[in-house]
Amino acid sequence: MPRWARVTISILLAVGLAGCASGSLEQRATPLMPGEPYEGMLGPGSEVFTFTLDEPASIVLESYIPLGRMASVAPNGQLLDDEGDVVARDWHSGEGRNFRIETELPAGTWYLRVNDGLGCNSEWNCRNIDRDYGVTLTIDDTL
Repeated sequence: MPRWARVTISILLAVGLAGCASGSLEQRATPLMPGEPYEGMLGPGSEVFTFTLDEPASIVLESYIPLGRMASVAPNGQLLDDEGDVVARDWHSGEGRNFRIETELPAGTWYLRVNDGLGCNSEWNCRNIDRDYGVTLTIDDTL
């Protein structure tokens, strides 16, 4: 196979794999509903959630981890606007090693990106660790 063909194939594979790995926030996001906690396992990379406000509101986003897991997971939260820009972030303002983001937001679509503050960045490093956690969304629309 000529060198130019190998280079072209390598570039196409790299571009294709990059697109599959990242995806848009909207495509990757799990809907987060007020009063309905999300519970899952925090793996390598980050989890993305979404919620929509029909009118301005005061919101609270919080993580929680079981007491026995505080040594193995420390969720960090980043609140993103619909363009993917970070609006607010928190590491440990909540109880234990949990994040708590409390802010007023205008109407629109919002995203929450959660990753592990302990630096577990690969499945190899994380596979034998219990990494369960949860996220809640509280909305007060009486602004």
